[in-house]
Amino acid sequence: EQHPSPAAPCYRGCCCAARMPGGPASPPLSARTAEQEQPLRTPTLMVFVHVRQKVIPVSTGAGSQSVEWLAHVAIARCDMEQGRALGTAKAVKLEDGRKLDLDKSLVDAGLTDNQHVWVVL
Repeated sequence: EQHPSPAAPCYRGCCCAARMPGGPASPPLSARTAEQEQPLRTPTLMVFVHVRQKVIPVSTGAGSQSVEWLAHVAIARCDMEQGRALGTAKAVKLEDGRKLDLDKSLVDAGLTDNQHVWVVL
């Protein structure tokens, strides 16, 4: 029986199947390490946003969202009318009173995991 060309392997379990992904050259699933099975996890940034008298925990993933987005999410979660009653944020401040640039990403604004910020309405 003639083998097909290397550009078109046969997938019949013969020697050319060893060159294909998932062929005999790949370790069986039981031999793969836990590291190979685990998906890569992005660090999660948790920010505690103070809106009036409430503290809203917001999980932001890698922190690529804007500071303005963080304020909108916290206001929507705090307000029974999804943010319509409280309106939009005028500013977001750190504990020391410094205002954050609303257009910067959370990471670029310097926020860290478990940090507290205050929304100015």
